[in-house]
Amino acid sequence: MIPPLWCPIEPRVSPYLAAVKGESLPWVRASCLGSTPERLDRSLATESVEWCARLAPNATHHGLRLMSDMFHAIYAVDDEVVDRPGITFPELVSGAHRVSWCADNPEAGTGESDLFALVQDVSLRILEHSGADLHRRWSSGFSTWLRAAGSLHGTRATGATTSLDDFMIMGPADRAADFILASIEIAEGTSLPEAERSRIGLRVAVQAAGVIMTIDHDLFGYQRESSDGTDSTNVVAAVLNEGAASIQDAILVSVGLRDRVMELYLKVKEKELVSASPEVRTLFGQLDCMIRGTLDWAAVVRRNRTGTGRSGGAIADRPTGDSSSLPAELPSISWWWRLA
Repeated sequence: MIPPLWCPIEPRVSPYLAAVKGESLPWVRASCLGSTPERLDRSLATESVEWCARLAPNATHHGLRLMSDMFHAIYAVDDEVVDRPGITFPELVSGAHRVSWCADNPEAGTGESDLFALVQDVSLRILEHSGADLHRRWSSGFSTWLRAAGSLHGTRATGATTSLDDFMIMGPADRAADFILASIEIAEGTSLPEAERSRIGLRVAVQAAGVIMTIDHDLFGYQRESSDGTDSTNVVAAVLNEGAASIQDAILVSVGLRDRVMELYLKVKEKELVSASPEVRTLFGQLDCMIRGTLDWAAVVRRNRTGTGRSGGAIADRPTGDSSSLPAELPSISWWWRLA
């Protein structure tokens, strides 16, 4: 059982949610995503419009619609290229390279796949809406996700389990943290200068937000992944691999790790906001929404359910996990506390 999760960040939802839902879902049905009942059900089960409305509450109407269509398309890539039942590793690598090329080159034609053509269509809309620089960041985030997904697919194929330290690197990449942040910027029409983005404090904040988002995603998705046999690359499995006595203990330790990272994120945020530019303040607002929006969506989304009911996600006003049995040192993230 997942305990109430500490999240001292207020939820926000775009005022355009209902309007965009009324536009995006007919688009899904009319596109290749609605070509079969199975494809349509998988797409609708992502509840992508609701998630995007929580991730990007400051998006314009057009920006939220673009982001929602984008998420529907990318989830189809996840289902049909990355996690297609029976796919071999060479097939995954080939498909991932091809669809990444399609995202990078939306002007080029491709007749081999209706899904790849849809990705190109969405990518071209992003390029026209946001310009070359932000499109490049979005495309880079897409490629990072595909590389991480391929790596973790290889881990599952060999029957291995990801170490917790490796998971801190691979998990957020596989959960598309960079892609999601770029998508929020596209929807809201913002872009942080690279000189600001590369500062240690902001790099730590962005990476910490990605870890929090990933753990929440995995906690609520663990039961479904366990049923599907894909749980070996979930954070709960990574904690079990470190010696947790049971699944419930692993869940509590995962929450404890999440609490520890949340504390750091809040401290870095407070420190950075003292002298922050308007653009940096905007970034922290977006990171807040990435954290809270993912938590609220992951707790109820139909894609994560194995039964018919919604699990829900209670919010606590203080940390609720157990970090006492975490490794003393996780090199992939320990430097955050030293340098941020």
